[in-house]
Amino acid sequence: NVTSFSLPETADGLKQEAIRTAEELLQAYPDSTDSIRVAAHLQSSLGNSDVATALWHRCMEVNPNYAEAYFSLGQIAISDGKFQVAAPMFAKAALLTPDDPMAPALQADALMKSGRAQQAVAVLESHLRGRAFLDKAMLTLGQAYLQLNELDKAKQTFEALIRADPDDARAYYGLARV
Repeated sequence: NVTSFSLPETADGLKQEAIRTAEELLQAYPDSTDSIRVAAHLQSSLGNSDVATALWHRCMEVNPNYAEAYFSLGQIAISDGKFQVAAPMFAKAALLTPDDPMAPALQADALMKSGRAQQAVAVLESHLRGRAFLDKAMLTLGQAYLQLNELDKAKQTFEALIRADPDDARAYYGLARV
């Protein structure tokens, strides 16, 4: 049974109430990915990445195909500077949610930050093939081409971004670097 809620008067009181509510949800529904997800997001927002990581792993035990767990673990790894850990998490999230453009873009970003620009290009080219224009993925692809010193491809990519959105300063910055 979830107890009644009354709005705390302080920010710390509200934080404690959120923690208490998440704990009650976990006790009431220990095998629910929804209750685990709420607790994981709360812990992550409080800066408790170790606790959030454990909760996301628990979520994956309940449902090994829970894409949000992989995506969130990738985000935590990125924030901790663990790009080698982040890339496969985003890759799994992308496999589970093929229509989500963010997972492959973040996977490629993690690959680039771990010195694997060629793999980043392969991920993005594969993801963009036959799809509608995706600005984050295209921007990362242009940056990967720059890192590989494939300047003609970088130029074409940034020019395509500018044609799609003439106000995108990031695309102009990328084009200026060619």
